[in-house]
Amino acid sequence: MRIAVSGPPKCGKTILAKRIQREYGMKIVSRGQAIRFVLTILPLSNLATNLETILRRGWEPTDEMVVRCVEAATIDPWGVTQGNSNIFGFHLLQKNSCSVPNKR
Repeated sequence: MRIAVSGPPKCGKTILAKRIQREYGMKIVSRGQAIRFVLTILPLSNLATNLETILRRGWEPTDEMVVRCVEAATIDPWGVTQGNSNIFGFHLLQKNSCSVPNKR
């Protein structure tokens, strides 16, 4: 299960993510952590090369690039089939978002 927490700066995203982490034992991956992971651990990948170019020009990475970074940062050989990750700090594209029903 992957949960995305997004919102404007200083609205409590990190607090909510940490609460979810404590409750469900999920991993937290921020946008910045995911990008740094790709740049340091996968420096020869096409994604890292494109990120380097964009960041050196002072541009923002696209949402698609950030999603790809998060996917790369959350690959875990023990949890590949489960995908237990908590993603926060960036807005998902409308086509990638979905509604999760409330279980009561």
